[in-house]
Amino acid sequence: MFERVRSFLLYDIWRFDIKRMPWLKRLALWIVRVLSLSIRGFLNNRCSIRASSLTFFSLLSIVPIAAVVFGISQGFGLDKRLEALLFEQLSGQEAVARRILEFSKAM
Repeated sequence: MFERVRSFLLYDIWRFDIKRMPWLKRLALWIVRVLSLSIRGFLNNRCSIRASSLTFFSLLSIVPIAAVVFGISQGFGLDKRLEALLFEQLSGQEAVARRILEFSKAM
């Protein structure tokens, strides 16, 4: 049963002549084709691994960017305002905000 569904989604779905189908069947087949291509592309391109690595590198880049921003803001006397803004934006995650401040000030 699984093999028949797999064969249908990989091969048979592309053999239908949709020009001769009623519009409702054509729409359903088009949706199944788009979903099939999307899922296949997601799995073949390993999108979940790429998304997790992008998240990881984004998190790693927060501290150096925060250090630069805090360094510049100290020169203009805006560091206290920036700290307040950081705690406001990360409300409910004060520990994270404190760690970001600790690491950025240590750099």
